[in-house]
Amino acid sequence: MNNGKLAIIQPRNLIFMCEYYGCNNRSEYIVGNSAGPQSMVHTLCKEHMREIVAEGNKLFPDIADLDLKVRAAQVEAETTKADLSAAKQSHETAYAELEERLKLTAKELENKLIEIDSLKKAIVDYTLAKSQGKPENAVKVAQNQPVPSKENPKQPQKYPAKRK
Repeated sequence: MNNGKLAIIQPRNLIFMCEYYGCNNRSEYIVGNSAGPQSMVHTLCKEHMREIVAEGNKLFPDIADLDLKVRAAQVEAETTKADLSAAKQSHETAYAELEERLKLTAKELENKLIEIDSLKKAIVDYTLAKSQGKPENAVKVAQNQPVPSKENPKQPQKYPAKRK
């Protein structure tokens, strides 16, 4: 039966030679899996058993060493997190600046469109006033002065001044 153990190390009472290469000492221990076949069990002398146990202790590091490695990894993770946060902040700032520039450009474009529309209307009014034979109104339109409105001749039309 396995009894929850994978490997066993037991003293050996039978006389066998150590299976370590080149060793001619009498084996005193067996190492293997209790659930496995007997052909997979190794017999070792006392000296080689001590070497294996000593090397096994080297395989499992000290808890203090592990704590140092864990703390170093935590510091590295915090540093990386801070770097990512700083990069994110700088990108968000750059994005906000670009967004603000885009809004300003959109406002400038809107103002230009309004100016173009008012100039189109002024050209239409100038052409209409000139074709109706009213040169005084045409001069007023050309000078960007109010002209009597078609709907209400007493109230002049207003043209926005040119923006600089």
